[in-house]
Amino acid sequence: MKRARPRCRLWLGLSIGALSLASCSWVDRTTTSETRGGTSAASGRGAAPIELSADSTSTGSGERDTLLEKSKALARSTDIGDLDRLFTHLGSASFLDALDGPAAYEGPAFDLAVAGILRTLAENPAARAQEVLAALVTVPTFVDRWQRTDLLISALARQADPPPAVIDFWRRHSAPGAIHRHTAMHALCENASPAAIEVVYHNLTNALHPVPERRAWMRDPVLRHRNDARILEAAYRMLDGALESQLHVDLVEALFDYRPREWYRVDDPPRPPPLSEFDAAAREAYGRLGARALSSVPMREALRQKIADELESIGLEEDPSAAHSSVDVTPSGVAFARQEGHRLLS
Repeated sequence: MKRARPRCRLWLGLSIGALSLASCSWVDRTTTSETRGGTSAASGRGAAPIELSADSTSTGSGERDTLLEKSKALARSTDIGDLDRLFTHLGSASFLDALDGPAAYEGPAFDLAVAGILRTLAENPAARAQEVLAALVTVPTFVDRWQRTDLLISALARQADPPPAVIDFWRRHSAPGAIHRHTAMHALCENASPAAIEVVYHNLTNALHPVPERRAWMRDPVLRHRNDARILEAAYRMLDGALESQLHVDLVEALFDYRPREWYRVDDPPRPPPLSEFDAAAREAYGRLGARALSSVPMREALRQKIADELESIGLEEDPSAAHSSVDVTPSGVAFARQEGHRLLS
């Protein structure tokens, strides 16, 4: 059966008082199960809807576990009624308190029951699930605890086309001095939508962010996603002058010269994706960036050699940038760029 389509959209820019996921009119003349939310995709065709009690004040672990499992079943569902009910509950203080009592917030945020619900929603490909997740940024009750805000910032990273309200949410929480700025930068780099990349670019070139923080972002979320052409294209733009010259080498090193023993003091440091995982667009962007760095960034000889080696390893028999840039990333062009780099240092 073809799924009914909504007659209204979820407007994320509205205040929560005007926002109602349940207010849409759903048209399906062949059945009432979807229009009434009477069938849960998680429960099977014709099954009774999954019900939760938003007024639950139970404190037993068994009751909490049951509430969590029912909530995750709603989060997995493709039924609009199920997902709308879950949204309503996630805006209820009594429901959130029933999921995670005060003691739960003394531990790591990722151990909270609500973290499991957000992860399940994020993994649900249904459009309504993604709308519900995005709509939570407008719910004051949900984001009034910093732990839930941090979890939501990360859960939204998988959105293929994040709406303006989500981009603004990330922008606000990655601003200089914001307590969630590191989490937000990870989410922005993982998302890598055009709007998200612009926020990444702004933050890395914003002198109000301390240099050590921006260097750390280059060596963590940027490095982790160096196989994304949009990340590499943003880095290319940064070398055009928006980024202070003192950070040019740091950016180039993060993308071409991984040195974990010098950069990290943890047992499991960030790792860059291997060059074998680069698609054609990423290889082209990587080649252009490397050639630009060799020709314009003063650097030590070891880094220059490392960049040249990286470019040769992805195969530059032809010039992939000819239609887009005057920077020559062919082997002969790379050799010339290396000579220019020597000249800049002299």
